[in-house]
Amino acid sequence: MFGRSCCGYEISICILVFMSDYRAAIISRVQCRIVALDLRSHGETKVKNSEDLSAETMAKDVGNVVEAMYGDLPPPVMLIGHSMGGAIAVHTASANLVPSLLGLCMIDVVEGTAMDALNSMQNFLRGRPKTFKSLENAIEWSVKSGQIRNLESARVSMVGQVKQ
Repeated sequence: MFGRSCCGYEISICILVFMSDYRAAIISRVQCRIVALDLRSHGETKVKNSEDLSAETMAKDVGNVVEAMYGDLPPPVMLIGHSMGGAIAVHTASANLVPSLLGLCMIDVVEGTAMDALNSMQNFLRGRPKTFKSLENAIEWSVKSGQIRNLESARVSMVGQVKQ
């Protein structure tokens, strides 16, 4: 299943390395296969060492997902990353972990700041409630705690961050 042409190439898969569901919802209008990764400690993915949030490890995770999905001959890939996801996308490309990489797009990447934030991520996650009474309660908490700045974004983003 191939999508739109880009620079004379057919892009069949876009891998999104974003931290929120609403970004994937916006980009899902593109006519190609979209893979929105659930990075370690950002969703429901279970990994052996969930506290290892290094850029190298998360870049390997991206490469491992592509390999698990497509084996040794993946289709042409456009790798798109936002914020810290942009840094992970760069590390993935730099380490040649996606052999069929056609293009790399970074949106609002803040390499130093985002990578420094990895060190404090575990403290942030420990401060987050383990359960919420309801999805609405989780949405309310995300805005009051400052994790998300507006209610509309929280309603889209929190859906993918909590189990019901």
